[in-house]
Amino acid sequence: MKSVDIVCYTSKLCNLRCRYCYELPMLSDRTRMSFDQVERMFENVAAGYRGSAEPIAINFQWHGGEPLLIPPDVYHKIFEIQRSVFAGSPHRITNTTQSNFTVMDDDRIALLRDFDGVGISLDLFTGLRVNGQGVCQESRALGNLERVRASGVPVGGITVLTRRNASRVREIYEFYRARRMSFRVLPLEKGLYPDEHDFGLGPREVLEAYRTLSTCWLADDQPVDIQPLDRYLFLVVRANFHPENRVGLHDPQGWASVLLVDTDGSVYTYGERFERSLGNLFTTPLDRLLTGREYHDAAATVEQLMHATCERCPNYGRSCTGDPIGQSRQDYVEREDDGSVRCVVARGIIQHLEELLTESGSISGGTVHGLEKIFAGRVSFAVD
Repeated sequence: MKSVDIVCYTSKLCNLRCRYCYELPMLSDRTRMSFDQVERMFENVAAGYRGSAEPIAINFQWHGGEPLLIPPDVYHKIFEIQRSVFAGSPHRITNTTQSNFTVMDDDRIALLRDFDGVGISLDLFTGLRVNGQGVCQESRALGNLERVRASGVPVGGITVLTRRNASRVREIYEFYRARRMSFRVLPLEKGLYPDEHDFGLGPREVLEAYRTLSTCWLADDQPVDIQPLDRYLFLVVRANFHPENRVGLHDPQGWASVLLVDTDGSVYTYGERFERSLGNLFTTPLDRLLTGREYHDAAATVEQLMHATCERCPNYGRSCTGDPIGQSRQDYVEREDDGSVRCVVARGIIQHLEELLTESGSISGGTVHGLEKIFAGRVSFAVD
């Protein structure tokens, strides 16, 4: 089943001023999508996928700013509108949210039960997630995390990797492991924060942190899921079992798997975050946006970059789909003189995982040894 994440920036308002935030100048903006705009967005998404020959997994990711600053009754109304618009649709509709967990009460905990996925943003050990007065708010977030978990709501984590915590990735892993929480390690992306900071990392430093994290992860008898390492490992195992079978390649012209909808309805691909709009989802059906000149031009730019970078890589089509270059802004790269990029993180972590599996004997003779603990039921798919 094809899938798409539609990241909805319902509001940019936030109660924190994390020092690395890529939206830093916009966090006082109280502008919010209206119910009418949200309804038109749903209608134009539904219209855009109406002609699909197969069901699509459509996930609306409610983002910000801080999404839980919006009162719970607003989301209840949004979900009511969504159910009405997609009534009878063959597509699978889900809703997820990512919060800093600093504004939490009983009503918001009850609201979280209505989401299909809930994430908390926690950096751990950095002191960079501060309020307007510069006071770190992670202790408040941690207290609310335990309160939400105690209520029975499953929570995943996102930790931004910076110079402040890159040397403590083992402790980050142990934090999530102790709580049996899946999590994502997200290298800091360039944003609208001041250039004169001391927390940025280069691609080789990001790779070293990933290498350390993957080593302790694979050695664990009771591991938790880590993104993006679990996907890299999945593809590495698949490549070693069936080297003759190429993986499906990232196809920017054929499918948009992540779309961003700004507060004013402007739509962007993930690689064009707030830089080149495809058009407006409040006024235009999604299929028209995805067949327009703006989308074609954005996809052509990605294809050129992938052609220059990926086609020379031995992992391309084997254990990598090309999406670290074609879509992700998290995998740091180094620029070449010809405009291509050196794929330091993705290529390096694939190589490291293959070395670890070879040295440990985890893959031999067409059999997986011990990796079931990581894949949790996905091994059969990985080797089929």
